[in-house]
Amino acid sequence: MVRVLIVERVPFMRNITRFALECSGHEVIGEAVDGQQALDLYYLYTPDLVILALVLQKVQGIQVLRRIKETHPDSKIVICSAIKTQRMIDQAMEYGADSYVIKPFQIYNFISEVNRVMGIKTTPQGLAQEQLLSQREELEQIAAKVLTRTISREELQSFIQKVQGSSHQ
Repeated sequence: MVRVLIVERVPFMRNITRFALECSGHEVIGEAVDGQQALDLYYLYTPDLVILALVLQKVQGIQVLRRIKETHPDSKIVICSAIKTQRMIDQAMEYGADSYVIKPFQIYNFISEVNRVMGIKTTPQGLAQEQLLSQREELEQIAAKVLTRTISREELQSFIQKVQGSSHQ
């Protein structure tokens, strides 16, 4: 299980990121809404992975990236941003980002990238492609319900239990 810090100023993006990570068996140990809070929480918890937005208040995401990498060069940081200019992507990678995911993202692709960065094999051996596609579709449907706030508590809990049960097999 990967311990993750989410740094995102937009509440629905924090929620969908948390949902995707937790459904994939990762533990969200904190959420920051601005760059200063991100640094404070990083140094308090020293997470295994940071999901970092670039557009933040107080301290911009690119500066958060630089500061963390200066003191913890082996830290794992995935930039998650709607900024898709090659200049910004290159700058983030130059400053030590382990990956750059462009928002909006498909949950399956996001989790695959998180797992790649963390060295986790995404596809268990022997799992049929059809089963993976079915799980992906179900996850996308649940995510849409979370975003539109049309999911019941029972439905969400049932889905989380199902995912947790399959991750322990």
